[in-house]
Amino acid sequence: MEPKGPVEQFIFLISANQSRIYSYILTAVGRQHTAEEIMQQTFLKMWQNFSRFEEGSSFCAWGKEVARYEILTYRKKQARELYLDDAALNRVLEASTRIEKAGDKRMKALDGCLQKLSEKKRQLIQYRYTENLACTAIADRLNAPVSTIYKTLARVHALLQECINRTLVIWESEA
Repeated sequence: MEPKGPVEQFIFLISANQSRIYSYILTAVGRQHTAEEIMQQTFLKMWQNFSRFEEGSSFCAWGKEVARYEILTYRKKQARELYLDDAALNRVLEASTRIEKAGDKRMKALDGCLQKLSEKKRQLIQYRYTENLACTAIADRLNAPVSTIYKTLARVHALLQECINRTLVIWESEA
């Protein structure tokens, strides 16, 4: 279901990107309570300026940019209590962004690698991670020994890791 009006669209985009924006803020300030306050201010500014958001561009990147200004505003108010200077903060935020992008690439590679698994192996992964079943519950469901489930999951994990690494190497060589 596609959001209809600007309020629904904003809520939809916030819901999809909230955890990444919050992680970005928390990385910068290091305190959960402070990060939550800055996040609220960030979302307020984003809503106030939502008409300026360019549809089709990255909502998350825009949100992080708004958050960066809110973080800097907070830092100016708290200048006596700061542990990092602005240059160090910028390095931390840049590193956080690089790590997140690397994680995004790994998740995209994982999606492709999951599609390459046999149906049985993909179902086992789904039971374990989507349905959050313990190995004993999976063994009961499949009428298999628990040791077989553990061994099969270990082999599937190794296959996925190898596939992800190969995929990332290929993508790097193409870049």
